[in-house]
Amino acid sequence: MRDSFVKLRLKDARTIADPIRRPAASYELELALRRLDDLIAATEKLSARKKARPLNQRHKKPSKLDRLRKAHGARGAKARKTMEVYDAVEQRAGGVCECGCGMPFLQTLAGAPEMDHFWGRRATGDRAESADTCWMLRSECHERKTNSKPSRQFWLIRFRNHSERFGSDLQAALVSGLLDAIRIQDRLDEARVARAGEAVRASEVSRG
Repeated sequence: MRDSFVKLRLKDARTIADPIRRPAASYELELALRRLDDLIAATEKLSARKKARPLNQRHKKPSKLDRLRKAHGARGAKARKTMEVYDAVEQRAGGVCECGCGMPFLQTLAGAPEMDHFWGRRATGDRAESADTCWMLRSECHERKTNSKPSRQFWLIRFRNHSERFGSDLQAALVSGLLDAIRIQDRLDEARVARAGEAVRASEVSRG
């Protein structure tokens, strides 16, 4: 529909401009007319190509209902996967917090079981949601892990121990690599602070 409208407008412009054309017409007018002819030809070629395309291959904007069905299906599939992972993690835990504290789950605010995605719900690749990347924690342990109390390294070591205990070598290796990176960064920070302190002391000595 849009191509037909564009082609019609171009032809209208060509019809209007044609009477103006005279033997003594300016170079600019001749150039404009040629461009109009080229645009008309290109539009007709594009329109013919679209008509020749099978109906099932032509671009069709999905309806709102189709988009809602697709989104609902994706959410439903993700919810089903999460429930499968939850069941596997719950069975593995056997009623005991998997952080290593050894405390059983209780029907209390602090002791209720909660599944934690160690790398986060949106992690991808080797850290995506699975029984290996999730563990069942007591509510109070889950809160401490989320807030990195007493430290991030503390929970990284806990999860590495958990992964090694249940044979997830890949997750244990990922955590070990992250711990090494944190140690290197800590040493670099310490060295930077030390150099800054030496620079301050040297400046004070030079002033004195």
